Amino acid sequence: MKCEELLRSVLPSATLYPLYGNLSPEKQRLAIAPSKPGERKIVLATPIAETSLTIEGVRIVVDSGLCRKLVYDARTGLSHL
Repeated sequence: MKCEELLRSVLPSATLYPLYGNLSPEKQRLAIAPSKPGERKIVLATPIAETSLTIEGVRIVVDSGLCRKLVYDARTGLSHL
């Protein structure tokens, strides 16, 4: 994840957790578990997280506004992301 790499470089003391559907259940549990005392926790999630889960203790949410969307190209007759 490019975003994860960038955040690690500017916030080395923060703990980053990706969160997406194909992630192992254990890593998903780590991402949604409450933060440890004094921990700055950042969860990088797919849009599904907007509606399907609640993470206790969240103080700030940043939405990039970007989303991969299937688009049909009439010229080629193909769909692409």
